[in-house]
Amino acid sequence: MKLDGMVAIVTGGGSGIGESTVKLFATQGASVVVADIDYKNAERVVELVERSGGKAIAVQVDVSLWPQVDAMIQTTLDTFNDLNILVNAAGRQVHTPDITEVSEDEWVKVMDINLKGVFFCTKAALPIMVNKGQGVIVNLSSASVLEGQTFSAPYSVSKAGVEMFTKITSSQYRRRGVRVNCILPGLIDTPGSRNVEGKLGTFDSFVKTIPSARSGRPDEVAHLILFLASEESSFISGISVVIDGGRDAQ
Repeated sequence: MKLDGMVAIVTGGGSGIGESTVKLFATQGASVVVADIDYKNAERVVELVERSGGKAIAVQVDVSLWPQVDAMIQTTLDTFNDLNILVNAAGRQVHTPDITEVSEDEWVKVMDINLKGVFFCTKAALPIMVNKGQGVIVNLSSASVLEGQTFSAPYSVSKAGVEMFTKITSSQYRRRGVRVNCILPGLIDTPGSRNVEGKLGTFDSFVKTIPSARSGRPDEVAHLILFLASEESSFISGISVVIDGGRDAQ
């Protein structure tokens, strides 16, 4: 029970890595806020958690809108009277053409969710954590920031921003009790990846470039998030951890 008595918010908690993180956190004793723009999916995950004896609530939120993020934080406090962990897993993963063909609308949508959303959620959670002198934030970036060839320039640029935002947040707030770390997943078998690489027909060919000879599982990333959220990683802050089956080390 590594998170016994803790309260966690997981954005994007209704599917993929977020869903796996919610389920794992609940088994480790945390009360979890399943925050997602898709409320039905969030409710579905809450039901699964409750069936297993865990505690969770569903909150509908568009992380790119400050009033909704602020309301999410208030609901968390009203329900559980605390906030110890924030996992920023919500994201927009879409294929886009080369830069000259990317529309302003698509660029803004991706940046709003992937980068501004992390900023808003962090901005809203920090005062609570600083006031207690304790808190943990784990941000989800992407291993796509490690290479120039990418399925989407706005996606990779936004995720690179998340990595830098993690470093800056840790630098500013570690001395005030808040640890902040970042995870760079490679190809993970999630609905988002299937929607992009699957539709492009590149999922299987991408797997062939991974030394582990397979895609990652959402629960594998969730276990890494759990480590970074728990006291087992109490001396770790401001870093980015790659989880990609060894692909970046080639």
